Formats: sequence, structure tokens, C-alpha cells
Amino acid sequence: MIIILGCIAHVYVLFLNWLRPFSEIAALQNQKDHLNKDLEKEIVREALQNPRAFAPLYECYYERIFRFIQGKVQRMDLAGELTSNVFIKAMINLKKYEDRGFPFSSWLYRIASNEVADYFRKTKRTPTMEISEEMMVPLGNDLEEKIHRESTIERLLEILSNLDSEVRQLIEMRYFDQLSFREIGGILNIQEDAAKRRVYRAMEKYKKAVKEGGDEV
Repeated sequence: MIIILGCIAHVYVLFLNWLRPFSEIAALQNQKDHLNKDLEKEIVREALQNPRAFAPLYECYYERIFRFIQGKVQRMDLAGELTSNVFIKAMINLKKYEDRGFPFSSWLYRIASNEVADYFRKTKRTPTMEISEEMMVPLGNDLEEKIHRESTIERLLEILSNLDSEVRQLIEMRYFDQLSFREIGGILNIQEDAAKRRVYRAMEKYKKAVKEGGDEV
């Protein structure tokens, strides 16, 4: 096991060093959380010919994908390993990527979601998500004031955990992972407006459950 983990770490370090010469270029190309869409398309086209051109995408989205996974697995070392798997798989399968108008990050989040699901399936562990008070603020802001004021964070989380998995996933992606509707749409392979409607309906079910005392919806 130690030898295997060492090999994984070694490959990961080589991967990072391989991309390192492009770090400064990536920083100049983008100072925000997202790359310009046209630039993103250009980078993908170049990366199909030269994998090293993938570096700006790695630099831009690594931290967000790491946070997304870390929130699911609750271990930084494991999150780092799974995140590296996500980007390696993205590079290997880049030729399968189809631009359907969604951010490139949506494709990465989809790979990350599958990677996390595979991990929990193989280990037979139950997925958990650690929610801080700060992470509850956006969700609380969209709840009716009376509901938010009269409910504790623990109670709100307990009710959320009792909802069906689809409703819970939509709320987690929007409010805890802080994904845009376009990103959610890309992950679910639906249009942005459809993603908005699904999140809205999920929130209505959540509000109803809170008002009714937390019975499963």
C-alpha cells in the first residue's frame, strides 16, 4: 500500500512539474475564477494537439474542484488524490469533451462527481458533508424570514438530510458548492433555465418540509 501511494504521489508531482512552465502564462491569461469563454475554447483546441496547453485550465479550476471534492470526502489528502485523478482523466478524455454552451468547469465537476461516487461505492462508506454556519448563509437568505429565524442550523441540516437525494443534490450544488445555474445545468446535462427551475422546485420542497416539521418529501 505504501509503495502504491508513493507511486501515485510521484506521478502527481511529475504531472505538476510538467505543467509548471505554463503557470505564468495561465496567470496572465486569467485573474478570475473563470477563463474567458472564447479563450477557454481556444485552450481546449490547443490542448487536443499539445497536452501541455491544458495548463491554464488546470491552474484556473484546480482549487475549485479540490474544494468541491474536499467538502464531500472530508479529508484533504484524499481530496488531493481524487482531484489529481479528475484532471488526469480530463486530459486523457479531452477528445470526448463537447462544447454545449456550458462552462468547461461543468465537465470537470461532472468528472469530479463521478470520482467521488466511485470512491464511496468502492469503500462502501456513506457520503457526508460538513456544513459550516458560514455556508448556511446563502441558503438561509433564500428561506422565508420566519422559517430562518425560528429554525436552528442543526435542524435545517437534519431536515435537508431527510429529503430525497435529487432534491438534496440540487440544494447542495447551488448553496454549499456555490455553483452557477449554468454549471449545474452542465453537470446535469440540461439547459440553464431548466436548472433554475429544478433548484426552485427543490427549495419549495425544502421550505415545505421545514414548515411541516421535517417529514420526508
